[in-house]
Amino acid sequence: MTTSITDVVNRQILKWEQAAQASKRQGAEFLGSKPMISVSSAYGSRGWDIGKRAAERLGFDFYDRELVEQVASSANVRQKLVESLDERAQDWITEYISKQFEREVFTSSDFLHHLCRVLLTIAQHGRAVIMGRGSQFILKPETTLRVRTIAPLNWRIRWVADAEGVSELEARALVLRKDAERASFSLLHFNSGIAEPEHYDLLLNASSLAIEALAELVSHTFTLRFGEAGGG
Repeated sequence: MTTSITDVVNRQILKWEQAAQASKRQGAEFLGSKPMISVSSAYGSRGWDIGKRAAERLGFDFYDRELVEQVASSANVRQKLVESLDERAQDWITEYISKQFEREVFTSSDFLHHLCRVLLTIAQHGRAVIMGRGSQFILKPETTLRVRTIAPLNWRIRWVADAEGVSELEARALVLRKDAERASFSLLHFNSGIAEPEHYDLLLNASSLAIEALAELVSHTFTLRFGEAGGG
């Protein structure tokens, strides 16, 4: 797992370095968060599929929760991410994180510090969709389209049962456990309820439209808010 993540990060950093050089040639300022998308999902509401397809539509990189968590846990990979930034950007990230902890917006922990650095480093480069892991609380709301996917409980249970090939009884237990884990993570680290609508700019009911239509809503809303140049 570590090797594959390292390979992903190496490829990503090479892309970022090329983009940074292009920005310098154009006289662009390469500092401060760029427009991003954060996707939070009730388990079984197909947030991963919606986020992935929205990223494809926009030509963005896609980071699922497992990749973000592994990167945040790996000292070697974190160091490579930090080295992809200049000193001003590193200072900005340090100052931003410090202010959040001072305000007690976040609960202090080593993991959370690392997670914040990873997500804010990605935000320095922009053009990305982040799945979960508190990104809706960590990334600046002024430069983040914060999406929450939901669906009725019974709909999510049926979808998980079909997707996982398990009984609806097993699917129900899985959905309730995953929802509880995500809610606990949010309360523990960010002192916030994950389902509270004020944390989001766009709420999507996965049972109401096809996945492609929901992904189009995400990409279109992003463009309306940040413009065509928002991703560039």
